[in-house]
Amino acid sequence: MKCAASDGSKPGRNCACNIERGMDRKTAFLWCPVFLLGAPGITYTALCSISHIKQVVAVVEMVLYSVYIINKAGSLIYNYDNVVPRTEVEKTFSYPLEMMLREEERLTVSYGERDGIKIGYAIIAINGETLTARKMPDGTQALAYLQNPDNYPLNIRFGKPKLSVNEKITLASTFHSMYAIACKLSPVSNSSGIEVLETGTFRLWCYQTLTGIKFVVITDQHQSGVHPLLRKIYEIYTDFALKNPFYSLDMPIRLELFDLNLQRALEATEKNQQYNANIPTSTI
Repeated sequence: MKCAASDGSKPGRNCACNIERGMDRKTAFLWCPVFLLGAPGITYTALCSISHIKQVVAVVEMVLYSVYIINKAGSLIYNYDNVVPRTEVEKTFSYPLEMMLREEERLTVSYGERDGIKIGYAIIAINGETLTARKMPDGTQALAYLQNPDNYPLNIRFGKPKLSVNEKITLASTFHSMYAIACKLSPVSNSSGIEVLETGTFRLWCYQTLTGIKFVVITDQHQSGVHPLLRKIYEIYTDFALKNPFYSLDMPIRLELFDLNLQRALEATEKNQQYNANIPTSTI
């Protein structure tokens, strides 16, 4: 817990920094009730004065999931997955398996949602053995193994699979079309198109250059102020892709220096940028 007096003086009695002086939780709360607001994954900074607490600011690290670059024709020319959240469900089943599976790149659930296992989830492991695509470690087809009643009971771990390359290409072209439709539907001329798409679990941020290149960043649903990062990615693109004599315009980007500088930009942004959520003192 960090705190500072808002009037510029040294932290006083009503300051949450008492906990840093070795005070126990109960005593610290008597000095400063802000202390007990702590929650896992969140650091609270109390802005205090000698007489009263003015506000509490929650400081949460930025979460950047992925970066996409789409050319003016709607083709995906670059993708980088920074953080991939995993949702996993593990359960023991008896024969027969009360769900339908579909063979794609992985074995995925096509029917029979239950116990948190949703349609589209893939089988990650069987009896603790991680699958490689649709095969067991010994090379046995996983679907054939699941259809054999002698192998039951089975412990199966499900999870949301990563997007395949083909799925990413499809999504990029779909977003390109949505962007064009948004520009057409705009009641005013010279629309900037889609800048932010907000959902319950993430936000999609987009910046389109004058030449039609789209830079897209996926963040968590609470994040704001990502446009400076988008412009930084555009700067990296011009410096390490467009200025590279071996790079062809609108073609997939496979340049080591571009990857390195993009990763550095994302790391710097995650370390330096935070968002604040003011908590009214009436809630304390």
